[in-house]
Amino acid sequence: VPALLEDRANALSAGITSGEIALELNAASVVWKGKILARLEAGKTILSPRLSLDRWVGDLPKEAGGKLGAALEKWLEKEFAPLEPLRKLERASTSEKAGPELRALLIRLIDEGGMLTRETSELDQLDKTQRGMLANLGVKVGALDIFLPAMLRPGPIKAFRAFVHVHRGSPVASTLDTNMPPTLPAKAQPRPTGYRKLGEQWLRLDMAEKLLREAHGVRVVHARQPFMLDPDLAVSMGLSQSSYALLLRLAGFRSVMPKT
Repeated sequence: VPALLEDRANALSAGITSGEIALELNAASVVWKGKILARLEAGKTILSPRLSLDRWVGDLPKEAGGKLGAALEKWLEKEFAPLEPLRKLERASTSEKAGPELRALLIRLIDEGGMLTRETSELDQLDKTQRGMLANLGVKVGALDIFLPAMLRPGPIKAFRAFVHVHRGSPVASTLDTNMPPTLPAKAQPRPTGYRKLGEQWLRLDMAEKLLREAHGVRVVHARQPFMLDPDLAVSMGLSQSSYALLLRLAGFRSVMPKT
């Protein structure tokens, strides 16, 4: 029986390494066909969970257990490769060159999955050099939000949610729409990750910034004169007129009634 179990473990290791065997992450457990192979345990940071092999794997002969453990570690590394943009921030947050202000902002961005509202970010504490470093790390400083565009995708968000679950011991309160359309209806539900609420709708952060950048460009052209904005781009995103107006007001734009 031990020899048979060892053969099966070796076959499992080979299948995981080649990708022929598909594993699943169920909460904090790595599962294959309903059988728990290992569990993720909280590490020092959100992005550094530890892989703890299930007891039956630990009871395998040393060589077979080592192979399976190594295969699981490689699978985990590949599974969470989409989080590399956040890991890049984590590495920068330990650099003395960043300075305390930027390090503090990076740590907050990591804790929030690469997304913060600008008003709570304390961005004004950064000097010109630190802002340049932030941009070089791939962080977008928008009119209303600061975010990592690379994290506004289902894969990275799903991976981060799993790590948060492990680190904090409870599921993430926000929801994830795997299609991540530009807009979503603001129903009675937790905030979808990567969106900003605008009245009766949620608008994805990068789409909000795209609209505001367009509006700002029009304002620059007209200097201090009143101007009109073409709502076509907002409409193409599925944004209602009232939601679009709210977005503009939040960014400092104000409507002016034409003189009669």
